[in-house]
Amino acid sequence: MTGVQTCALPILFIRFQHKQFKTHSKKPSADAIDKYNLLKASGKLNTEEQIDALVSEPEFDKILKVFDSEFIWAAGKYTVTFEFDSPNKFTYQKSKYTFNLNQNDIEILRTNLNNIKDSLIQTAKAGVIPEYQSAEISWQWRYPELIEE
Repeated sequence: MTGVQTCALPILFIRFQHKQFKTHSKKPSADAIDKYNLLKASGKLNTEEQIDALVSEPEFDKILKVFDSEFIWAAGKYTVTFEFDSPNKFTYQKSKYTFNLNQNDIEILRTNLNNIKDSLIQTAKAGVIPEYQSAEISWQWRYPELIEE
């Protein structure tokens, strides 16, 4: 591993494949990765304690703030439309689906924001400490029923 790879986090964290998130997170992510790689190359990231302190650096604080500011889920009704594209011909009738999220769902999803920092630390440690074993992170998801309209 050559550096911290935050690309897995958006996949884990619901909603963060949106264009707005990608736009807002591009520079902070690149800055955080550059900072990590610079410190690693200069020999300043050799211990778990040094890596734990890394997430207090402004570059990492900014990326964590992006995740927090881009969390837009709110209690309510949502509409989903699936679209498929394939080099092979197929028939698919576009359908709309709805689902509901209540306030409890939102509070549970929001707990994942705390897991992002832990995931960054674990990824950084795994990139520096060969014998490092990551602890399991308990991501919290909601599985609402999709209702076809």
